[in-house]
Amino acid sequence: MRQIALCNVGNRDVAVNGSIIHPPRSAGMQHWQTYSEHRFSAPIIDAFAAYFEQKKILIDCIVLFDTDQAENTIKTVKTQNDFNLRDKDTCWFGKILERYIQERWSHVIRSVERRTIHNINPSLYDDVMQAFGQQLSTINHQNDTKYYVLAAGGTPAFNNALQFKAIARFRKNCLVLYKPEHENRPYLLNIPKQILDSFNISTAIQLIQQHNFFGAITLLEGSVDQNIIELLHYAKYREDFNFTAAQDVLEKVQSNVNGSLRDLVHSIQQNDYNTNHADREFLLVELFYNAQIAYTNGRYVDFLGRVFRFQETVLRHVIENSFNISTDYSNAHKAENQAKFNQILADDPILHEYLENKQFAGNKLDYQHFSVPVLLALLDFLTKNPQQKYLAKKQVGIYTGLRELIIKLSNLSDMRNQSVIAHGFKGVSEYEIIKHLKLKSEQTPIDLLHDILAKIAIDVRESPFQQIQTTLTQKLYSLI
Repeated sequence: MRQIALCNVGNRDVAVNGSIIHPPRSAGMQHWQTYSEHRFSAPIIDAFAAYFEQKKILIDCIVLFDTDQAENTIKTVKTQNDFNLRDKDTCWFGKILERYIQERWSHVIRSVERRTIHNINPSLYDDVMQAFGQQLSTINHQNDTKYYVLAAGGTPAFNNALQFKAIARFRKNCLVLYKPEHENRPYLLNIPKQILDSFNISTAIQLIQQHNFFGAITLLEGSVDQNIIELLHYAKYREDFNFTAAQDVLEKVQSNVNGSLRDLVHSIQQNDYNTNHADREFLLVELFYNAQIAYTNGRYVDFLGRVFRFQETVLRHVIENSFNISTDYSNAHKAENQAKFNQILADDPILHEYLENKQFAGNKLDYQHFSVPVLLALLDFLTKNPQQKYLAKKQVGIYTGLRELIIKLSNLSDMRNQSVIAHGFKGVSEYEIIKHLKLKSEQTPIDLLHDILAKIAIDVRESPFQQIQTTLTQKLYSLI
């Protein structure tokens, strides 16, 4: 493992015979030119080097950052001693320290790399943040390299910028050592973890607001209460229709949470429909939530897949309730359910004749399978044939409106069939979806799905995903 130290050169970092050199630029140049005549020390560097020596840490390279202003720098920024920026430059101190470290600490620090930052006010945070971002971007970072930021020399802006940018660049590989002014020994700060946790939490909040629960989980692991992670797992399982795993998570956390998290768990448990694969109303609402997440996140291909399942499930729900049959033709139930449907056809010659004469794509309709065209044909019979005997007049009116909405969804069939989730590789865009649905200007595809559920008297309660988003983001904001 390589180990690199990063250190700013401050204007009090070089001493001769125990006295700090002033002013750093002019006096620093004079002492550099007469280097061999002096007995130098480096109060801050010496303390860090001694720390490494005691801890038996061998530093492969120390990178020193000093400053150098151009001669024509406008003298508008002055210290109380009437030094302008150029007077306070540390470029000569950098040269002195480069040689001094090699002579005094070569057994602890193998090499020195001096980097000079030109023409920048070391007190301006915006400028120095940009400068250190550029400087650290040129370091060829390897995952097995550890970086020690030596926080002491330099202005507060320089030190903060080096710390922030090093932590952002090297993340968990970055450690910050700090030497208080009146203490001899430096010690490790916890600031890298605090900053990284804040970075991760802030980014995770954005992901949760987009309902990207898996992304939030990967960022928050190890940074927050495990119960928050578990609730994100619950959301992810539920989005994937893995209801068994989702329920297991709720049972696991319900006795471990308090405050807003406990209220969230109780609310989800009380407001849920029965989580049951056989409960079609529950599944339709879940499909609605799922389609909403896909659409608002711009996952339009996924949205088309949800719409197809939604359309088919709505039709099955309507046909099963209207004809009192099951459309489940799986191997375990096909014989029983097909026999019941055939009996309906035998008892209702008008329906039988209607299906016999129905065509789809120029071919005779195969009504021995409950495909979407067959389900649509049955809905047409219910709403268009005055001789149907399955619905009351009021229900016919409601289902006529439903049929119009379902037909709008059918306009997306070709787009879905040509996409990567079906039989082609054609791209999908929001513009094309809205165009094919022929929506009103103020209407969205999600509004259309909501209207369909309203037609079949299914109440859409507040999304559990929205509840999770609201509660967890509020909780996480308090942790930043």
